[in-house]
Amino acid sequence: MVNSKVNSNTYKLDLDNHNKLKGTVNSDEFEFVIKSEDNNSFSLIKDNAEFDVYVISTDYEKKSIKILVNGLTLDIDIEDEFDDLIKKLGFRDKVINTEKNVTAQMPGLILEVHVKEGESISKGQKLLTLEAMKMENVIKASDDFKIEKICINKGDAVEKNDVLFELK
Repeated sequence: MVNSKVNSNTYKLDLDNHNKLKGTVNSDEFEFVIKSEDNNSFSLIKDNAEFDVYVISTDYEKKSIKILVNGLTLDIDIEDEFDDLIKKLGFRDKVINTEKNVTAQMPGLILEVHVKEGESISKGQKLLTLEAMKMENVIKASDDFKIEKICINKGDAVEKNDVLFELK
């Protein structure tokens, strides 16, 4: 069972374990049939009505998706049983960042450092651009913190787990 918030409406969604296109929404049974699908779009049929669905964006960390259904934009946020348990236990807003360093998650070449020592950083802010396997990867802050020391420079080669920044 998951809770989903679509725009401002909340729904309880329970999917069939064997057929993910079948289940219940707020105790009402539903079943979809996929007519066709491409990379980010597909057509669904429900109760003889066809719905053209296009996936605009997804955010797996926040468990949210934005879709376009027959010209109507829907913002969908999902909460599963684990999220519900965290909320019931009161842990949702009590997470404290105890990390003292930001480390490289993969080997690569530092293309750009976007921050300065002493700078206060917000969650989601660009920290650096790293080239790995011929792809540019923008590394962003996972939380709010202050940069105490920058341990790398533009042009440096780094290995996995190398310390990039020391945090305050």
